Amino acid sequence: SKNMFGENASLVAFAPAVLLLDPSLAGGIAPDVAQTPLTPVRLAVSSLQIDAKVEPVGKKADGSMATPSTFYTTAWYKDGPKPGEAGNAVFAGHVNNALGLAGVFEHLNQIKIGDTVKVFDTEGKQLSFIVEKINNYPRLDAPLEDIFAAAGPARLVLITCDGDWSAQARSYEKRLVVVARLSSL
Repeated sequence: SKNMFGENASLVAFAPAVLLLDPSLAGGIAPDVAQTPLTPVRLAVSSLQIDAKVEPVGKKADGSMATPSTFYTTAWYKDGPKPGEAGNAVFAGHVNNALGLAGVFEHLNQIKIGDTVKVFDTEGKQLSFIVEKINNYPRLDAPLEDIFAAAGPARLVLITCDGDWSAQARSYEKRLVVVARLSSL
């Protein structure tokens, strides 16, 4: 029987059963298939007591990702993948305003491998991501093509400032980049 999947219709229909019989066929991506990508409106990291609104942002005039409009919200790069899609859904948050006003990601440098990051859409649907990498890069030397990857496994990337404040650059010297992979749970 042919339908929109053509000859592979039966394979598509029975894919989950086949994977139960032989998990090696999953190739590590099967759990991602069942989870629908979502448009994030909230981001939570319970281990750090972070629960913040998400605002979609694009690029600034200089081509860099726009930052959140407040210290209490996170910015999601809407021109990249959504959470749950292939590639990296990138979120940025302020650490503070250099005058001591705490930002949403003030304690992001305390996150640990294995911690859970959750994103929610307007209907309350959620996706969970497990932290797998924590990197610190010099401000002008972060690997942007890796951070903003639009292909590969579904991941969440959280970015904030770290290191010492540079009055000259009017920015912190480092960028903290946390990478989390989509959890199948």
